[in-house]
Amino acid sequence: MIVLCFLLWGYICIYPPTIVPIFLDPSTRVIYESIVLLTIVLYSRLRDTLKIPKDLLWLIVLVALYWIFSQEESKQVLSFFNKYVFLIFLISVIRHSRSLFIWLRGTWIAVWFVMPVLAVLACLIFALNLAPYSAFRFGNYEYFNYPLLGLVLHKHFGSYILPRYSSWFVEPGYLSFFFGANIFMARYLLFRVNWRRWFIGFNLVGGLLTFSVTFYIFFFVYFMYLLFRRNKLMPKTTIFILCAVAAVGIVYIWRNPDQIAFTSFGDRAWRYLGAWRVFLGMQIKHLIFGYGIIPLQIAVGAGLGSGFLDILLGRGLLVFIFVMRLLYRYTKYSPGLLLFIIFYNMAFNFFTYPIFLLALVLGYEAYRRRTEILVPEQVA
Repeated sequence: MIVLCFLLWGYICIYPPTIVPIFLDPSTRVIYESIVLLTIVLYSRLRDTLKIPKDLLWLIVLVALYWIFSQEESKQVLSFFNKYVFLIFLISVIRHSRSLFIWLRGTWIAVWFVMPVLAVLACLIFALNLAPYSAFRFGNYEYFNYPLLGLVLHKHFGSYILPRYSSWFVEPGYLSFFFGANIFMARYLLFRVNWRRWFIGFNLVGGLLTFSVTFYIFFFVYFMYLLFRRNKLMPKTTIFILCAVAAVGIVYIWRNPDQIAFTSFGDRAWRYLGAWRVFLGMQIKHLIFGYGIIPLQIAVGAGLGSGFLDILLGRGLLVFIFVMRLLYRYTKYSPGLLLFIIFYNMAFNFFTYPIFLLALVLGYEAYRRRTEILVPEQVA
């Protein structure tokens, strides 16, 4: 189980949203993915006889239709198919292997306890110029790298520049998603209340140090909701604070329109408009079975920057319903987590990333097993 655990960790590390794929030949990733899929499929079949999961049958049919009717390249279709085969069989494997679940859960908790510490150290060391950072550019970002701590970017606030932590992710926004998801998953991943509180606190600090606007907006509204629900804020007070903050933000942007350039809002806005224009010209068969991710990006002029649009327009309504059904099934235990994933996938696309799929499975299995593995004296 230890070997399989680290085999899975290796798999999620060599795929986006980490920066590792920049330095790997695509064929290396394909070979590694094939080994992982073969391993978990064989292990699942050995533990669960020859019963074929219904989700796999649906996936085969829907992806075949997507392949036939869309304009997608075969390798893109196969890549999407592989990721959801991974999800379907990983659930089966973890469900039948308590030891693998414990190892994955333990390593996940360890990684996301360490990551916020690295965020604090990286930002302090970078701000105080205590260690040499090497600069390199990838995409629209200029990164500053220190191998032991990860990547840092500049965050501009008018004339002020602050360090923005990105770890080994291609963009701080992607990192902030997992910090935020851990806040909701902590209730099920950790038994001891004190450890759970520390885990939530650490990940909240890590998320704040990414300076992700998406993270800040979501958790500001979420914590306001919690205060209101716990009767610590009156309804009128809550509405007043939300409206006041929104008004200040609108006035600031109106008086400083150039500040939009320091966020990804402007970039995403034109992508959504491009997607809307493509949608208006799509044929019915492409609406149902998919237009194709690469053809869609060519038509828009860039990636859509939204998981929902990518799947709905790129892979079609049928695949969209299938993915949303899986998403709901494995997050309905935590409405906050489900809402968080929906909100983030309006600005990012996590649906085909192995690390996202692993988080989905771990959170669900932790919830499912809670009554089985929870020891009463550990709660106090």
